[in-house]
Amino acid sequence: MKYLKINLIITVAILIGSFNANAQTSSANKVRIAEIKKWYGEIQTIGLKNCKTKNYVKTDGLTQEQKVPFDQKIQACQLNSFYQVTKCQFTGYEWDEEVIIYRKNSKVFFVFTTGGSEGYVYERRYYCNQDEKLIQQLDRDGEGGELKANNVENKTDLNKNIKVVLADEFAEIERALN
Repeated sequence: MKYLKINLIITVAILIGSFNANAQTSSANKVRIAEIKKWYGEIQTIGLKNCKTKNYVKTDGLTQEQKVPFDQKIQACQLNSFYQVTKCQFTGYEWDEEVIIYRKNSKVFFVFTTGGSEGYVYERRYYCNQDEKLIQQLDRDGEGGELKANNVENKTDLNKNIKVVLADEFAEIERALN
């Protein structure tokens, strides 16, 4: 009986400790997201400047024989000594995507994507910690070209590096700029 009580006390302590760790992480994430929103506001005030633009053509289609050329555009902007923004407009066969990557001191802190295909539309917000790992993802989807009103939190890729979560987009940017 004595051992059962000790085991119960240890289990409760572990659960409480685990709950407190999650609360602290959640609190730290809230602070980081507030910081990101502040930086985002500063960037909006500065505006895009000191940009280098890369335009190129990429083919896409349902089959190899039906490939069609589509214009792609990437703007890499150095706003000041610490903020950088990369704005990409990708298009393909019946789809489009805009990706905007926000960096501070060369570290990704926020990514905003919009796009769609055949009437389906989406909007994604990716918030990252100081190690470029995803701490929050908010999604909005819609049909007929209209987004639903509410953001939905998507926890699928939490704690993954943003460059892994959006691997195709980062790879395309790297290929185009180098």
